[in-house]
Amino acid sequence: MAIGQSSSADAARLIDGRAVAAKVTDKVGAEAVRLKREAGIVPGLAVVLVSWLGRRGWLVLAGGAAAGVAALPLLARTPRFAGLLDFTGGTTFFRVKLWVSAWRMFRDHPWLGVGPDNFLYQYRGRYILPEAWQEPNLSHPHNLLLDFLSRFGLLGLACGLWLLVGFWQAGLEVSRRLAGPAGPSEGLAQPERRSLLALAVGLMGLVAAMLAHGLVDHGLFLVDLSYAFFLALGGIQHLRSLAVGRQDTARAGLRVLAAPSAD
Repeated sequence: MAIGQSSSADAARLIDGRAVAAKVTDKVGAEAVRLKREAGIVPGLAVVLVSWLGRRGWLVLAGGAAAGVAALPLLARTPRFAGLLDFTGGTTFFRVKLWVSAWRMFRDHPWLGVGPDNFLYQYRGRYILPEAWQEPNLSHPHNLLLDFLSRFGLLGLACGLWLLVGFWQAGLEVSRRLAGPAGPSEGLAQPERRSLLALAVGLMGLVAAMLAHGLVDHGLFLVDLSYAFFLALGGIQHLRSLAVGRQDTARAGLRVLAAPSAD
């Protein structure tokens, strides 16, 4: 009798353990899907780590990448994570069909696109594929590159690339100057340099996160996202003025912006 009770208790614990393991696995998969929706977190954090820690940042990233690769077999067992790689149905299927439609829209309007806020009407009225009929009310292609091309065409994409290249050129110059020895014309104390460097690194991480998230979702063409990007662009240009020793010019510009309107 005692032996039978012991076996039953062991079996119950085994079943409970499997249930807990299944719940943990499903939870991990759900978190992976959530992180996929927040696709910019990892690239943004990577930019911050490398910009702030240098070689140590690369070591941290290598360790994180190794941990991610080791977790793939566990994640592959979860239905929610495995669904991300399913091109025959679900979110990934509709996303690919949407990208095909957006590309065709761009090919028909290569120079100036269909115009701001016209994607929805063009998509559901003319470009939606028959296989994607279940989701007709999509107002953007869920990809920043295709968003520029379909809205503004090649000319709009060129303007967008100009803004991005200008941002990263300024950001890299600021981080290089502030992380190195102070020049005679800068007039910035070491604590100020570290504070400004932290701000520059944060701005670069912000834009990197926006760009990465823009690969699978909105990246710029929302009011709050556009506000954040142009705030980062203006901030990094101001930091550039400080870093190269043009503090008077930069501070004068801020005074003009902060001055009350004559109206």
